[in-house]
Amino acid sequence: MELGDAVRRIRSIRSELSWRNEDLEELLALAVRRLVNEPFEVIAKGLNPSRFEGWSKGARSKVARDFGSSSDLTAEVLRRASAPERGNLSGTLESAAQVIAAGEPHDAVALEFARAFYDNLANDDGFRIQIFAWIASSNREWLRDDLNSLYESLQERIAYGLSAILDSMGRRPKPGQTVEEHAGMVLALTEGAVMQGSVRGHEMMKERYAAFVLALLENSSEPIPSTA
Repeated sequence: MELGDAVRRIRSIRSELSWRNEDLEELLALAVRRLVNEPFEVIAKGLNPSRFEGWSKGARSKVARDFGSSSDLTAEVLRRASAPERGNLSGTLESAAQVIAAGEPHDAVALEFARAFYDNLANDDGFRIQIFAWIASSNREWLRDDLNSLYESLQERIAYGLSAILDSMGRRPKPGQTVEEHAGMVLALTEGAVMQGSVRGHEMMKERYAAFVLALLENSSEPIPSTA
């Protein structure tokens, strides 16, 4: 094969792989949308690609090509929803950092962090799919492992944010307690608050939740002794 032919072949393969990857991402995005927008129908009839054929032409054949079955497609959607990469809270941490940098009172910093984290989860379709993953994990060890990794990732990032807030307050966890433990409780509280907020109203629930996070930080911490 001539060098020019080889180069053209490599470019063709790369182009095909890039197209396939984009195609796969589009298909998974369609599946996520269907699970989020039509959960009752999915529970009743399954994530059958033919049912969202109208959303994207050829979706059925794409599933046949890239997945062994619609069950494999569902597994991949759940796997992505429980991936540790979903634990990225950079926007939440930036919101709190901006309030800290502005010299706002410590309670404003804690409230901003809590509100931003609440909004992060409330606007995340992945969180809704994560609920499906939690239901499906009862007899799927690999899914429980994935969810555990996600929680560890989220807890680590929340702990990082709480540590920064406590530093701005001049406080530290009380003896026998750790920031990681506080982060675990904040994570559990946030998920429950967002689920309730989707039914009872996000604004009211978010403010109650943020006030509780502030109270948790204040009551589970103590002033850092002066070294002067």
